Amino acid sequence: MRKNKEVPAKKIHSRNLSVQRMLYVIAIMMVSLIFCSIMVSRAEILLDEIVCLLMVLGVLLVVATSAMVSARYFGYELYSGTSLKYAFFAILLHWILVFFCNYLPELYLPTFLIPFILLPFIGEEATLLIGIYDVMLLSVLEGKNLYFIFLQTTLLLAGTIIARMYRDYRDEKPATFLSVIIFCVAYFLPMIQHYLQYHGITLKVLLLVSIIALAETLLIVFVYPLLYRITGTEEETLLNTILSEDFGLREEISLFSKKDYSHAMKVSKYAAKAAKVAGCNVKVAEAGALYYRLPKVYGEDGMGYAVKVMENMCFPHDVIDIVYEYNAKYRKPSSPESALVHMIDQVITRIELMDHGVGDSSWNQDMVIYQTLNEITQNGLYDESGMSINQYLKARDYLLREDLKK
Repeated sequence: MRKNKEVPAKKIHSRNLSVQRMLYVIAIMMVSLIFCSIMVSRAEILLDEIVCLLMVLGVLLVVATSAMVSARYFGYELYSGTSLKYAFFAILLHWILVFFCNYLPELYLPTFLIPFILLPFIGEEATLLIGIYDVMLLSVLEGKNLYFIFLQTTLLLAGTIIARMYRDYRDEKPATFLSVIIFCVAYFLPMIQHYLQYHGITLKVLLLVSIIALAETLLIVFVYPLLYRITGTEEETLLNTILSEDFGLREEISLFSKKDYSHAMKVSKYAAKAAKVAGCNVKVAEAGALYYRLPKVYGEDGMGYAVKVMENMCFPHDVIDIVYEYNAKYRKPSSPESALVHMIDQVITRIELMDHGVGDSSWNQDMVIYQTLNEITQNGLYDESGMSINQYLKARDYLLREDLKK
């Protein structure tokens, strides 16, 4: 008997980009090259210098997009498993901002804001690469000295670190000290840069820097949290899309087997309710249960193809993981939602078999639930799922209260 191939790492998805993501990656590169070309063409620099600046940008874009896609692939960022649509618009907004920097005095340069625009959508590495290139590009085009490069790069690095710190508070009210740090960085670094440039500071400059620093602080405190909500909204929109009745993949399951589709609908319904009771992600559990048997549509060895199809449709990785962990054939459940879906699928399957006269004729629902769940827990299938005992008991008690034969 052939053994199933072991998968050591948590993530099992192929490294292939979906068509949708690839198009956005190309769009990001194109819009970056277009804006940079416009900026360098308006500067008084030689043609070979223009070509070199564009070549450097091309290399950095390849590295930055690779880092961005890698962060999404391995689930390091909030937006893991979603399309790159918002990343594209964030980079577009960033280039518009950088373009107008050509026409702004040094004190008005929004370098400190760039990480807060980019980091929620493209990750730290890509943010730093693009931001550092921005500073170098502006210094070359405007003939700035080392003080400009040093202070603007410091602003960029400080902004990236603070943006990362700030995201840790996305689910709660940020600490006051972070707002103070933001104001201090936005105030003192530009002021120091101005002093090093001109070896003097006037009262007018002090007042102007204070106003700009206060404006940047308020903008970050009130607008930045909204950007992280956008990433959550993007994934929620995708989940609603794949759960909608007219989604094409649902029709494939229905055409393959009405029986399997009916079973998937039932498991999905109870998984959503149980997830709400147990404190799990309701949409992820509902979607994972709905497509739990998708690999069967593509034949005996259809798991790999099913994963590829879901990736091409930009399914969230959490949902793909649940499908991959169907029946714990290739891997044990690795999340509470996956354990929940497995639990309900096993119970519903056993009840359906009993209902059709397979097995002991003298059965009742409670007995089936207790027996099925005891067998699962004795085998240790949920040991790596992260499901707490409290969540398990809540889900079990919910199943005992429901009439699962409907």
